[in-house]
Order: sequence, then structure tokens, then C-alpha cells
Amino acid sequence: GFDGPVIDEAVEFEVPDSLVSAGPNQVDVGWQVPLNTRPEKRIVTIRGVDVTGATSARLAFTMQYLQNNYGNANFSTYALDYRLNGGPSHRYPLSAAERALLESGVVLLGDGAGSENPVIWGALGQVLTVPLSELRAGDNTLEIATVGVPDNIPATLANIDLIVGK
Repeated sequence: GFDGPVIDEAVEFEVPDSLVSAGPNQVDVGWQVPLNTRPEKRIVTIRGVDVTGATSARLAFTMQYLQNNYGNANFSTYALDYRLNGGPSHRYPLSAAERALLESGVVLLGDGAGSENPVIWGALGQVLTVPLSELRAGDNTLEIATVGVPDNIPATLANIDLIVGK
């Protein structure tokens, strides 16, 4: 018999791209994320969520921290504040691995010089475990803001999925 890992069943609920005009022949797929000190927050809707039999929930998304492009960011102060459906707010500081990736870049195997690429354009794929108790059947709202990110260079959010384990 097969004695490898058992992969739990999961269902994903995707937030559609923003598709906002960014100029002639240009369309944005993500959203700017304001600082948590600003009155406005970024709110997106996750439609048609089914929580029947749910055992776990995670949010997966891409954040682009643009300050990385200039090489002088203090990533130790960066965090996300988020909440679901108007519930309690949660703070997620960047992990040590995320900070290291933004600070040092990656070695590109295809780079003939084998040098590091410290400017990875600040893009991170992030996954956050969220409390099941804060989800509801049907449409859910995700409110998100940044902490410690320079106000004049806001982060960008895209590719949002809610992954519900069953």
C-alpha cells in the first residue's frame, strides 16, 4: 500500500484582480495598501465562501513592498494588520526569512556572474493562518493595512486566495 503523506482536501476562494486602469493601455491587477495609521484601509471581498466541515483556513497573497527598490528599507518594522468580517484585528510582522529575502535578495542560477540580486522588486508570496471562527458562509471581507512601510511608497496586494481545509 501507499504510505506517503496524506494531503488534506482544501477549497480555494479567489478574490478577482482589481483591473483598475493605470493609464493608456495599462491595467493594474492589485491594490495599494495604506498604512494602518490612515483612516482608509484596503477592503476586498472574498465571495461565496463555504465553511461547511472546515478544519483550517489560510490567506495566501502576494505583497510587493516597493521600498526594497531603493535599498534603504528597515524591514524589521514591516508588518500587516488584517481583520476578517469586521472582527478583531491581527498583526503579522514579517518573518525572519521574509526580511532576509527582501534585504539580501536571491542568487539567480541563470546569472552568469552568480551574483546576488538584492533588488527583487520587493515581491513576497505570503500565507497567513486565520481563525476559522472569523469566517462565515457566503461573502467575507478582508481589511488589510501595513505597519512600518513608508507612507510615500505604499505596498501593493494581489493574488488573494482564501484556502479552507476540510
